[in-house]
Amino acid sequence: MSCTLEAIANLQTGGEVPARSTELQRTSEPVAESHAASSLSTLKRIHDHLFDRHMLGFLRRHEQNKGLSGRQCDEYELDLDPAIVFETWTEIAEHTQ
Repeated sequence: MSCTLEAIANLQTGGEVPARSTELQRTSEPVAESHAASSLSTLKRIHDHLFDRHMLGFLRRHEQNKGLSGRQCDEYELDLDPAIVFETWTEIAEHTQ
């Protein structure tokens, strides 16, 4: 299970999606710490991880064009109910104790 998916589920529950990868990196760090897991350290690794989860069907990706002065960026949200992510983490924790 991915700490990034849990971070997105937290944001989605609070109505804060779609979210950019920088926001997801910031919010996934405390989630990783709470599970005694290592967080993805670089933005490139976050981008790769998000793209993989998008290709697997877990995430929806929204391409945003910020106009002439900006650049294109991607924003992500879950393509499934956040409760599924939370329930899966709970089951994993129960089986690993």
